[in-house]
Amino acid sequence: MKIKIKPLSTPLTILAALTVVCSAAADHAGHFATGSGQYEFTSTTGVTALRTFAFEARQSSDGGVTGEAQVDNRALGQRFHVRIDCLNVIGNIAVMSGNLTQAAGAGISVGDAAIFAVQDNGEGAGGPGDEITKTFENSGLVCTDVTPVNVGLYRNLLNDIEGGNVQIH
Repeated sequence: MKIKIKPLSTPLTILAALTVVCSAAADHAGHFATGSGQYEFTSTTGVTALRTFAFEARQSSDGGVTGEAQVDNRALGQRFHVRIDCLNVIGNIAVMSGNLTQAAGAGISVGDAAIFAVQDNGEGAGGPGDEITKTFENSGLVCTDVTPVNVGLYRNLLNDIEGGNVQIH
């Protein structure tokens, strides 16, 4: 089978093609964080069960953030969905916050504020696993309240992800 490649005809066509590629890259110029997985969570009443999660947050080139997270906390009988509107990346930690758009279970309601953090510890079977905090509702904090100075507080709240992966870029 022969494939015939036709060259671009004019410098203007080349410039137009480069503009489209650069514009697409600029739309994703900010940070992004994605992940999913599970870990065992023990409630204050001593019930231990799996907590599953999935999230994605993306910062556009103008600084705006869009994203969502889904959490199923079997130990507390809670399931909720978060609309993420804040993403703060400090090294290999991403802190995200937003508001609950769906909520089922005791102690949570639609509209509640939520914040959580993840730590990306790299890729590969031999390396340390990624980590996540529980989601804190109505703490009064947004992701930009976390700074390089106080990010260590979140490191103390991290849980090992037993199955899954986190990526921060």
